[in-house]
Amino acid sequence: MLEAGYIRSAQAIHAEDAIDAFPGPVLLLHGKADNVVPLRDVAAAAERYQHCRLEQRKPFARTEKRSGK
Repeated sequence: MLEAGYIRSAQAIHAEDAIDAFPGPVLLLHGKADNVVPLRDVAAAAERYQHCRLEQRKPFARTEKRSGK
């Protein structure tokens, strides 16, 4: 569980200001199976960056079995 101090700190961050001030190139990747971050939110961030490319990716296929460790 997140502590109240962390939540208050996170709420005080203005991501838009940081995005607007960043002059460099940005690559944003969004997974087609991502059900946590909506594509519309990533696209809105991509629009704010001065030099941004947004790519949507398919889920990776598992090629090896995970060990029980």
